[in-house]
Amino acid sequence: MPTIERDHVHAVYDTIADHWDGTRYAPWPRVVEFIQSLEPGTLIADVGCGNGKYMQPTYIGRPVASGRGVIGCDMSKNLISICGKRSFNALVCDGLLLPYRDGAFDAALSIAVFHHISTKERRLRALSELARIVRSNGQILIYAWAQEQDDDSRRRFQTQDVLVPWHLKKNPKQKRKKREKKKVKKVKKVKKE
Repeated sequence: MPTIERDHVHAVYDTIADHWDGTRYAPWPRVVEFIQSLEPGTLIADVGCGNGKYMQPTYIGRPVASGRGVIGCDMSKNLISICGKRSFNALVCDGLLLPYRDGAFDAALSIAVFHHISTKERRLRALSELARIVRSNGQILIYAWAQEQDDDSRRRFQTQDVLVPWHLKKNPKQKRKKREKKKVKKVKKVKKE
């Protein structure tokens, strides 16, 4: 593993896992849409699962992985520990050398992972591993940061492959609970109408 990934990705995520969990808990709607488009009973690999936000059955009363089986993996032992506390099926492993048999999954996700892989060759290896573990005619969804950003984005990248620092904020889990309560109230209000 390249030093840049070990020191600036894996070590960082193990250090910030609790904080990250307090700020990165809401599933992205398009990823949920993809998961829900898959037949109930589908077996999904979530490679780079982080805190397991795509493994949860529901989020604020809306389906996420409900009715589908999701097995997650991530290089961060501390993020996998968070998954374990939530009783999600997840293990620590390298996305470039997945411990699954060929064609074991109906689908795979790799959300916000590829931009952490430092070389084109390693990214191709990760893509090859996703293709290997998904059955023929299965589906793979990959999201990664792009150099090109919309006008309303907070990020501007002058070049590709830049390091973006993580800024720790105070009490992210308290803010998370407040935001989730507000969202639940909004969902309940919409359902009543």
